[in-house]
Amino acid sequence: MVNSESDSSDTNLNNCYQKLGIAYPKFFKMDAVSKAGFICSEILLSHIPFIKELKKEYIAVLINSASGSHDTDVKFQETINSKDSYFPSPGLFVYTLPNIIMGEICIRNGFKGENLCLISEKPDINQIFINVSAWLESGSADICLCGWVEARDNKTSVSLLIVGKDPDKSVAEFTKENLKIYFSSC
Repeated sequence: MVNSESDSSDTNLNNCYQKLGIAYPKFFKMDAVSKAGFICSEILLSHIPFIKELKKEYIAVLINSASGSHDTDVKFQETINSKDSYFPSPGLFVYTLPNIIMGEICIRNGFKGENLCLISEKPDINQIFINVSAWLESGSADICLCGWVEARDNKTSVSLLIVGKDPDKSVAEFTKENLKIYFSSC
């Protein structure tokens, strides 16, 4: 499990990326919520050696957030509202979807399984549990990277974990009670 709360200014996120020695040039185009989730997923996945053995079609991703892409939505609207330099930025537009963070994580890692982005004020333990349970029980997923990713007003809160059917291929036992514990600080 990875938990992080920090300043999500571009400078801090870029410094963290560079200190980790990640080689992914697309990182610098990402918005703050994508950068924060991407960095934490990289840290978590680097400690999960069996991830490379799994079929990518059976690795699911579920991200929960309060504001999704709100900060980027505001920046994009500013590019539309500007009378002097009207130019809706395509670089910002792609990040106006709250599920783009999942896309960045999946593209980077080749994950092709189920995915879902939930928007709620705080981690929606019931919806996370219902959806991930359904994926695991139906056989459409063997494991799921799930968690909370929030970045707004230069502050981030990220809590990610890997859960699965097989206790040997899970960072945490997948129970509703454990989800409550893991996401209690969000």
